[in-house]
Amino acid sequence: FNLPSSVKMLKVSAEVANIALDKERCLSFVEQQGIAVPKHGVVGQTSPSVWPVIVKPRSGQGSKGISIAETAVDFDRVAGDGYIWQELLLPAEEEYTCAVYRSPAVGTRVLILRRTLRGGLTDRGEVVADSEIESYVRSIADALAVNGVINIQLRMTSVGPRLFEINPRLSSTVMFRHRLGFKDLQWWLAEQTGEHVAGDFVPPQAGIRFYRGSSEYIIR
Repeated sequence: FNLPSSVKMLKVSAEVANIALDKERCLSFVEQQGIAVPKHGVVGQTSPSVWPVIVKPRSGQGSKGISIAETAVDFDRVAGDGYIWQELLLPAEEEYTCAVYRSPAVGTRVLILRRTLRGGLTDRGEVVADSEIESYVRSIADALAVNGVINIQLRMTSVGPRLFEINPRLSSTVMFRHRLGFKDLQWWLAEQTGEHVAGDFVPPQAGIRFYRGSSEYIIR
């Protein structure tokens, strides 16, 4: 649909969006920048070189259409056209959603949340301070030359943080983040309307927990 020219949209560049929304292209791009990612490939083009693997649609779908294949027999049963495979990152409880706000005016701001999912949405989690994860996330944001907001999804493995997806948009944790002081929506709106983003970002204290009920709750 066509919007009036006076209406501004909050969106990252088309290049960043196109890379991030194609899960195989995303991992390949990041890998080409010298950043470690899990083993991966396109169903029908390459076969898994490790087990187990996660098999999922190449684009979109949220948490739908995902299967885990422990063996080649499992893989042949669940793999199909339009799907990719990725090395299954473990342990599952070490999953993080990392919000990134990056712009020429304020530099790069990162919030790391360890989380669990329910129905494809973040259900609960806690604030984490981890220099290795933050450095990894910043390197990805710099490689993409992000201007705006993205969410980097990763797991911390025995060999370090490993990316599995990037959401090139504001995510379902936006209200949690705002209440924790990571006001990326507000910052983005301010910059898009020519306003000054006041003050430096002070990261919330590690260990603060949050959960989703009838509203978003923060436990300090």
